Amino acid sequence: MTQTVLLIGATGGLGGAVAQAFLAQGWQVLALTRQPPAAAQLQPAQAGLNGVEWWVGDAMN
Repeated sequence: MTQTVLLIGATGGLGGAVAQAFLAQGWQVLALTRQPPAAAQLQPAQAGLNGVEWWVGDAMN
């Protein structure tokens, strides 16, 4: 059974590192971003975020 985590702030340094750690352990990573262009500009293979499923939204709403 795959475990799933929703991360807020995965486009930042700390959030990106947390996402990488979860991915390395086999978790499904969902990432919430307010700025889709920021997420799209990340080079997934270079940033180690290949496999993250990006969702657009705001945690305050």
